Amino acid sequence: VVLGIGIGIASLTTPVYIAEVALPSMRGQLVTINTLMITFGQFFAGMVDGVFDQYFPVHGWRFMLGLAAIPSIVMWVGFLF
Repeated sequence: VVLGIGIGIASLTTPVYIAEVALPSMRGQLVTINTLMITFGQFFAGMVDGVFDQYFPVHGWRFMLGLAAIPSIVMWVGFLF
């Protein structure tokens, strides 16, 4: 639940921040690219999860959860240095 709230807040504030710091001539383009990349990432994650579910019907959820943990682990290691 906490993670979902964090992602929701970040999804709302990121386009506003981009629009505030971008040059006026590039605001719409940058906000649109941000939204498209998020949508593509969600679509790609769904496709990967579908492949895991198709080829590993019993334990596919473990691969999905494990892959989701990799960016968090990389970020945590980055915070240490």
